Amino acid sequence: MNLFVRLVLVVSAVFAISKGVTHFRKPFKYENVEEQLPVVRLVNGVLRSEKLNLSKSRYVAFYHSASWCGPCQAFSPHLCEFYHSSSKKHFELVMINYDRSVADMDKYMRQHGMEFPAVQQDQAGVWGKPPSGRSIPNLVVVDMETKTVVEEAFKGGDYQGPDAALQALREKLRALGR
Repeated sequence: MNLFVRLVLVVSAVFAISKGVTHFRKPFKYENVEEQLPVVRLVNGVLRSEKLNLSKSRYVAFYHSASWCGPCQAFSPHLCEFYHSSSKKHFELVMINYDRSVADMDKYMRQHGMEFPAVQQDQAGVWGKPPSGRSIPNLVVVDMETKTVVEEAFKGGDYQGPDAALQALREKLRALGR
């Protein structure tokens, strides 16, 4: 075999092994975490502070987003539509906001009618760190019984966007009878 063919085989093998490791990796688990989160929420047009008890819901979807992010601006209306049309019996949606100020976050929430809880990324503790990837928008759906990620915008390190995670949440809620 010539050197080029060997090199191609080695590179192919390394790529296949890395994809296999990524695919069969144990799911990320949020362990030893606070289940109370200090958030703000739009209530009748007023931003109010509250403590959110995350353990009350079977699923929590963490929406990592910012007003300055074009893809976030495109996805936010779809997420808000889903939130407003769904029963909140089995899930909670929390925005982890990457804006530079609470005023920017407030403006963004008003722009899209985001009436779900929100917290600045630096105040969100472990919930503010997505398990894989740093890009936004990222929707991370967590099963609160097992503290494991059900779905997120990253699959094996590849960015697939937040729509897949939203679809997974829809399916989980449908299975629970919404």
